[in-house]
Amino acid sequence: MIKPKVFVVQPVFEEALEELRLIADIEIFPQIDRMMQKEEIIKAVRRNEYLFTLGDTVIDADIINENPDLKGERAAIGHETCRPHTRQS
Repeated sequence: MIKPKVFVVQPVFEEALEELRLIADIEIFPQIDRMMQKEEIIKAVRRNEYLFTLGDTVIDADIINENPDLKGERAAIGHETCRPHTRQS
C-alpha cells in the first residue's frame, strides 16, 4: 500500500512523528529556529498530499491552489483534525 506524502511544517513532538510515520511518508521542515516562509511552503505543497501544521502557520489560497492533489492540512493537538480543501479560482 502506498502511503500518502505529508509535509510537517514545524517542529512537533517525536511521539507524534512516530505515529504519523505508521500511516504516511513524512518530510519535515529542518529549521527549528524559524517558521517557514510562504515560498518554502509552496515548494513543499507541490510535492506532498497533506500539510501537517499547527495554528500559527498561515495556509492561504495561494498555497492550496499550488497542488491540485492536496487533500488537506492542519492538525490540532489532542484532536483528530484534518481540514479538506475546496479549490478557489
